[in-house]
Amino acid sequence: MSTIPTLNERDIRSFVGEQNLLNGKKYIREGAIFDARQHSMTLRASCKGSQGETYRVQVTFDDNDIDETYCSCPVGNQGHCKHIAGLLWAWHERPGMFIEMDKVESALIDLNKAELVSLMKQMLQLHPDLEGLVEKISPRSSAAPKQKRVPFNRELYRRQVDEIFRTTDRNKWGSEARAAEPLLRIKSIADDYVKQQNYDDATSIYELIIKGIIDNYDTFRWHADEGDLDDVVSDCVDELGTCLKAAHDDKELREQIIQLLYTVYEFDESLYNDEPVMSGRVPALLVRYTTPEERQMLAGWVREASENDVDWYADDIDEENLDHFLLGLEADTINDETFLRICRETESYDYLVERLLKLGRLDEALEAAKHVENYEILEIADILSEHGYDAVAEKIIEERASKSDDTALLDWLKDRYEDRDDLAAILDAAQRIMRVYPHLATIEQYREIRRLAQQLGRWETAQAELLAFLKKSNATSLLIQIALDEAQVDKALELLESQKQPHDSPEGPYGYAMYEVAIDVAKATEDTHPLASIEIYQRYAERLIDQRGRDNYRQACEYLTSMGNIYQKIGQSTVWTDYIMSLRAKYKNLPALKDEMAMAKL
Repeated sequence: MSTIPTLNERDIRSFVGEQNLLNGKKYIREGAIFDARQHSMTLRASCKGSQGETYRVQVTFDDNDIDETYCSCPVGNQGHCKHIAGLLWAWHERPGMFIEMDKVESALIDLNKAELVSLMKQMLQLHPDLEGLVEKISPRSSAAPKQKRVPFNRELYRRQVDEIFRTTDRNKWGSEARAAEPLLRIKSIADDYVKQQNYDDATSIYELIIKGIIDNYDTFRWHADEGDLDDVVSDCVDELGTCLKAAHDDKELREQIIQLLYTVYEFDESLYNDEPVMSGRVPALLVRYTTPEERQMLAGWVREASENDVDWYADDIDEENLDHFLLGLEADTINDETFLRICRETESYDYLVERLLKLGRLDEALEAAKHVENYEILEIADILSEHGYDAVAEKIIEERASKSDDTALLDWLKDRYEDRDDLAAILDAAQRIMRVYPHLATIEQYREIRRLAQQLGRWETAQAELLAFLKKSNATSLLIQIALDEAQVDKALELLESQKQPHDSPEGPYGYAMYEVAIDVAKATEDTHPLASIEIYQRYAERLIDQRGRDNYRQACEYLTSMGNIYQKIGQSTVWTDYIMSLRAKYKNLPALKDEMAMAKL
């Protein structure tokens, strides 16, 4: 097989020019070239430009020299730009960073069917946009073999996490959400490992996500107003608690989890917020699921970090000078009388309840629980359950939920009902959750209620009541999703049309919350209501173009392509040709748009 010809610095400078080469070298130093691949005689990579946008770069060689080049940047410079220079310099200086796709293909060939299925599931979680390719494959009936575990590849997930942070534009509102979404997809793979009781690999993925967020935290600008990355870490913390609780005999894994949880705690403390933003559950997990020896080790860390020399017997302890975490870690070293006194004086009800239960004083524990606010009562309920008082815990939460709109209480109850397969109770909890905040309700919640009610023979009544409630609550987006889910395309289109906004509305073509659902309606109506579908695509395509930016142009081109296909199906190719020509004329001064349209063959 042919090999890529050797390029020296003079060759690269001659091809791209002196200034582009200098910029290309800078890209390498800054780590702006990533996701590098070699496939036969072609090099491909992504390059983060100076304005934060990511460009696709590609160079193909013949036996002697460079044959073709491509860059998706607005300048392009006929394939001689600084981004191409970065790719070429990366190959010259760091060829080891390029993944050899031929080797990847060989590895894939060696996998059996079950291993490929497992690998594809993970890929779909990382890249949901690949689902369309899978849908095109005709299903074939065959007996499904028992799946084998695909060997864990930590480097794969490290590259995925690194790529997310390299490619996320921090300069626009919503940057945390844009990073959090793909991180949560990676996290879902770790969650699956937890369900399989594969705590080692799950912990490795959680660690990559958490450390990636911590390392890049200062580069995001709006933490106080967004908080999406904080939530990702908090979700990982919860699952790490599950791993720590279950991994009784694996000392090395326990040390890894404990260190990771403490890292989150220590980092959160360094932010100097009024309340923890990501480590709220860490102290409880490290107190409840560790051994006395592990707690002693952690207590040493806490005392050293905070320079805390408190004497639980000699010092006056109050809420202001209490280190709640340290109190829990050193609870084993404090006698009952002193510990209970400190807990009561400082309102440390979680520790108080747990110690009272260990002493067999249930009535006192329940009396103490009455003083706990709703946002802390679930911790108390879990403590009661772990001590064998499940019914008592459930009764407390049911009483609180009957007087509160806190859906966390209902979620806790629903989990308990599911554990004992009480369908009627699960249905009631699911309906109550949806009714608390109807504008936040999801189609998945509706489907769950439908499934449960059908199993119980109550769907006709439950559906009528639920739809009436959602209509009264003006939950139009969800009503449209429901109509689509139940193949009521006309109803979905009617509901969407009721939300139509003027063309210059800042709320968008159909209102702020309608973007994704409107596109779903457009897709669903392509055959039955082609002109209505065209109008939806057109309104969003033109709005995206007016918002500027290559990513917007690329998405707009997808909608324009859909429009063209529909016009062709209904025999109105001339109308489409006239429209696309007028669009080109209107936006003739946008070279990046012209570039994306050319790639989309528009």
